[in-house]
Amino acid sequence: MQKKSFTAEELLESLREQFAKSRHPVPVTDEQSAELSEQFRRDPTLETYVRLRRTYPKTLFSSVQFGGLNPILAIEPQLASAGIELELMMGVLDADEGAINELSLRLLENLRDRRSRAAGEGADKQSPSKKGDALIDYLIAVMVESIAYNAELEIPFDLRMLIKQRVGAAKSDLQKASQTAENKGRAVVIGAQMILRGEKPTLEAVAKFLNVDKKTVSGYFINEGGTTAFRAAAKAYAELLRDVPDTNWEEVGLCRPRPANF
Repeated sequence: MQKKSFTAEELLESLREQFAKSRHPVPVTDEQSAELSEQFRRDPTLETYVRLRRTYPKTLFSSVQFGGLNPILAIEPQLASAGIELELMMGVLDADEGAINELSLRLLENLRDRRSRAAGEGADKQSPSKKGDALIDYLIAVMVESIAYNAELEIPFDLRMLIKQRVGAAKSDLQKASQTAENKGRAVVIGAQMILRGEKPTLEAVAKFLNVDKKTVSGYFINEGGTTAFRAAAKAYAELLRDVPDTNWEEVGLCRPRPANF
């Protein structure tokens, strides 16, 4: 992304425009909307937001909390220490997709590098610094509000990954359970395809397709009888597939299983 050069005057004027826009990031079209916006401005808490949304579900109001002239200038030292230029932030405040992706990538690189350093310093220092996390979380909020103000409904690609990393969804117990269930289902499908090709389904073959070790695949069925349960499930699924009419099973029997498509 090419950087645009700003004079000090142009930068300040652009920031003033952003501040003016940020006061009402959604259309304030009637008195009720204006009143709700003012209520939230006076008490911008989660409790206030939920109460207003539940009480007036059809009325949008301004819920801006981040971005604008004063907040950006206030955190300029932190931005500079993180290698983030004001020029880049101006693109972010304009909801420029290239700028948002660039900022998101820089923050992802920051997370990666801090986690890598922490891992090398020992288990007692494996959590990234709270100051670094606070800046990342604040800038995520700025990007989201910029998108909302400019009526862009699609979240830029790299911002999606940044949000997922920060909320910890990728490493949550729920995600692990979900991934285990998905891989267990894939194991059964792969085993069924092996049977349809006249092969004996094995945990080793399934592990290779899933790019995990045999012990991991065995763990999917450990509470149901291990290898015996896996083969029984694969056989049952293969029989189910054979009962599907108008299917060229010779072709299915020759196709190589592709777990990513299951």
